[in-house]
Amino acid sequence: MGGPLNKDDGVFKTIWKWWLLVFALGLAAAFANKATAAEPPVKRDYNVVYRPASVKFVGFERNGRQVVHSVQMIDQSQVLWNVYYLLEKLPQGGWRIFSCDIEKAATDLI
Repeated sequence: MGGPLNKDDGVFKTIWKWWLLVFALGLAAAFANKATAAEPPVKRDYNVVYRPASVKFVGFERNGRQVVHSVQMIDQSQVLWNVYYLLEKLPQGGWRIFSCDIEKAATDLI
C-alpha cells in the first residue's frame, strides 16, 4: 500500500466528510430498525459494524484509486475488533465501500 494520507490532503478531507455522513446514516438506520428474531448470516457475522458500543477512527492509507479506512470498534460484549473498509473512487468522482473486513484485535481494549 502507499504511504499514509496527509491530513492537509484534499482527498483526506473529502473522504472524511463522506465517511462521517455514511457512518451517521448507518448508525441512524441501525437504531431506527428494530432487530428481527432471525438476522441474515452476513448481518449476524458483522454485528459489531451494525451495533458498535464504541468506535475509533484510526486512519486512511491510499493505494492508487483505493483507500483503506481503518477503524476500531468495540462490540456489545466489550470485545475489540479491527475493521477495514476498502473505499474505491468512482469514475464520477464519488467514493463507495468496496469491501469490509473484520478481525478480532490481538490487543486489549482501546
